[in-house]
Amino acid sequence: MRFFPILLAISFGLPLNLYPLSDFPKDFLGIVLFSIFSLAIVWKYSPKIYSSTGVFAILLLCLSFLLTAFQGEGSLAGQYFQAYLIFFFAILLIAVAVPTLIENTDREMVSLILIKGIFYSGVVVSCIALLRYYGILKFFLPWVALDGDRLAGPWGQANLTALILVLSVLAAIYYLQTISGFRKAGVYLLVILFLFCAVLTGSRSWYLFLIVGFLVPAFYYLKAGYSNVSKRPQISSYLKKYVAILLLFALVKAFAPTVDDSIGQKMKELGLLERASAGAMLAARANLASPERFSEWQKSLQNLDYMDSFVFGHGLGRYGNFSFRVEAEKNPVASSNNLWSHPHNILLLALVEWGLVGLLVLVVALMYIAYHFVKSEYSLSNMLMFSIAGIILAQNMVEFSFWYFPFLAIFMFCVSTFLPRIHLGVKDRWLPRLVCGLFFIVFLPTGLRTAMDYYSLVSIFNSSEMNSSDAHSLELIKLSPLIGHAAYKVDIVKSQPSFAAAEREFSEISGLIDVRPEPVFVMRHAVLSSIVLDKDLSCDLLRVTAREFPFTLDTALDDLGYLAEAGADIDLHFFSFCLLQGMAERAD
Repeated sequence: MRFFPILLAISFGLPLNLYPLSDFPKDFLGIVLFSIFSLAIVWKYSPKIYSSTGVFAILLLCLSFLLTAFQGEGSLAGQYFQAYLIFFFAILLIAVAVPTLIENTDREMVSLILIKGIFYSGVVVSCIALLRYYGILKFFLPWVALDGDRLAGPWGQANLTALILVLSVLAAIYYLQTISGFRKAGVYLLVILFLFCAVLTGSRSWYLFLIVGFLVPAFYYLKAGYSNVSKRPQISSYLKKYVAILLLFALVKAFAPTVDDSIGQKMKELGLLERASAGAMLAARANLASPERFSEWQKSLQNLDYMDSFVFGHGLGRYGNFSFRVEAEKNPVASSNNLWSHPHNILLLALVEWGLVGLLVLVVALMYIAYHFVKSEYSLSNMLMFSIAGIILAQNMVEFSFWYFPFLAIFMFCVSTFLPRIHLGVKDRWLPRLVCGLFFIVFLPTGLRTAMDYYSLVSIFNSSEMNSSDAHSLELIKLSPLIGHAAYKVDIVKSQPSFAAAEREFSEISGLIDVRPEPVFVMRHAVLSSIVLDKDLSCDLLRVTAREFPFTLDTALDDLGYLAEAGADIDLHFFSFCLLQGMAERAD
């Protein structure tokens, strides 16, 4: 437990977003860290084991996912069901470990463990993010790219970096409330660092975060006027520091472009940077509206009849399939070249993927949390736990950070500190320790195997060419329910389509498209259809591919040419015309 905050900061700060699965290392490290933390607590304090009432919400959500898998087009063996299952096992452990630790120690101490971890994470993430933003990190880690004009951070995603930073600012307020002297000045300097990095992310969600961060203490301040006036000075002190940070944010935002120009110009002279200035980036993102998101939300709500089942949902992880199907049929020319794998709104995602049943379970769970927020009494740790949970939840109304386990784990950690606790009634120490042992026996080999497969995937993807041994490894990794889809992606990128195995590959990729129609899958599926399907049906698939994902045109033409040279009986000129027809439809 002593090392948990440092390990959390390291897991957030490691820039290991390697292709073809850039998010896997963060999820893997997060699951390992929080699971070991939780199991260590259960082992140490057994049989005095408790859980929060949040476990009931977790179990109900699991039940709704099972209904979705059985009643809809989803599959119990599919990638997303397996991933959801692992996520929920891991957060179930957190929902047991945190209340157990609180009952055996002290709630303030438990909250401080997370606050320290978030604060340290902000320091590490800020430093790594700036090194990446100014082109220095790529000399030490060649796989790290600049990724556009925004500060992407070690996660490679500006909005996630902004979320980490705002949580770090809240954690800093805790220290500002509890320390004095020169240490307080040091914390303010780190807050300025967090704010500077946050401005460079260009995240428009920051304004939403700041509002939520203010509403929680404001609620406690108003409530204290009716129930406990003596608490008002403490809350007022917190609010004053929060307002001071808001003023600092305005000041930093005003000067950040100038500071960036000064540093960026020197880096450009050294040949380290090729990006727009922060001032130009911020000017381009001055409009707080997000037309793309609003358009996607409107499209989804107006076409719910495309769901496989309104009651049980379209299937876990199949929002991309739903969105692509609607786009292809209702809007002949896509508004974007990007696949919407989720709608950037947790409620809409729940409705489409989990159905009305899943949405109702989620809403009831959120209302239950809100009820305990309204009932709660002020304490500094209470206010910070509700603020952190509220900001993460608000972010999931415009993004989807729950997709990434560390954020889901932090949310569950916070919630478990203030929900009612239940004694599990365990009388003997051996039973919870047996569960811990079984957990390791089951998940340790699975985790090691998955990590080894991921390492092989990264190695093959970054190799100059693929040999027979690599091809054999890919075939084995394709069997993995967790990262098998990525093995197909690597295979498509690194090799030409197989004429001899066209029907088998077509069938396998059809299953992948049914879950998530990524451009690389859609393109190879359309190319293989020239052998497997009727000529006119294949033409339609090629035309839609070129129209929706025009950047796949050259690869599709090359693959068709390769199949023709390999002896496939295909009309190359006809299918080339189908692709060009799709491009023409997009231009119109």
